[in-house]
Amino acid sequence: MNKIIFKSMVFILVLAGILSLCSNFFVLFAKEGQNAELLKRDAIQIQLMKEEKNSIDLLVLGDSESYSSISPLQLWRNAGITSFVGGQASQKMTEAMDLLNTALHTQRPKVVLLETNELFRSSSSADRIGEEMLQAAQNVFPIFRYHNVWKSHVMDTAQAPTNWKGYRLRSESQPVSSTASYMKADSSVKTVTQENKDLLKEMKNICEQNQCQLVLYSSPSPVNYNMGKHNGIAKAAEELNLEYIDLNLKTGKLGMDWQKDSYDSGDHLNIYGAEKVTKYMQEYLQKYGLEDHRTVSSSFQSWNDLRQYV
Repeated sequence: MNKIIFKSMVFILVLAGILSLCSNFFVLFAKEGQNAELLKRDAIQIQLMKEEKNSIDLLVLGDSESYSSISPLQLWRNAGITSFVGGQASQKMTEAMDLLNTALHTQRPKVVLLETNELFRSSSSADRIGEEMLQAAQNVFPIFRYHNVWKSHVMDTAQAPTNWKGYRLRSESQPVSSTASYMKADSSVKTVTQENKDLLKEMKNICEQNQCQLVLYSSPSPVNYNMGKHNGIAKAAEELNLEYIDLNLKTGKLGMDWQKDSYDSGDHLNIYGAEKVTKYMQEYLQKYGLEDHRTVSSSFQSWNDLRQYV
């Protein structure tokens, strides 16, 4: 019996060693690759890992509302703020947490902005445990996450950038059919699930341990937001003592034009809407002492290099 246990342990250790070694190569391949189609949801994580160490002062997390609303290159061009949008379509809180931890391996952001739409994307406790176990396994052995990237080295898959520091530029416009009930006064409360509140609290603790400020924000979106959601987020933010900015209540100040500022009839912002949100957030976040890095632009050449595409 002791021999069987010993052989099993040796086998597990050897297997772990092989997976660890292979993982190093696959991470390298992923960083060198250009094709987001192969990496799918993990493309944004690799892009984040490739950022220069300690170069990001503002980290944005969230679902597609995040990467449609904040433009890092506009923040750089107008204020020299270095930011990155770690957004994923239909992102869950467990994924936001994973991206936050990935960022904190190499970055020291002063502010973490979390777009709040994902607070209503719930998982059961069992699903959450499964998601966190899978992410833990992928973090220990990245080969499970990046197993597809070998294709980029045997196929012609190179592509020009289609997003910029996580932002996805869309210039098309589709008007919102009606905003009559959008953010209409309502005392109802759409409750944030306890699982997501627990994750939000954990995220806050991680940010505090790393001397960065967690701020919640809701991007303008007639399709996704209403007063019930606002009241639910505001209640959760108060319980956790978190700052919350609902831009759906500031559309007049922002100058939103729902005939022009959305590319899909009020679900997501296009570049014109994102410019307005980004300008507002640039001014709002100045209270956190975000630096102007344009005076040392030689250390942030990647920012200037990307301007040729926009």
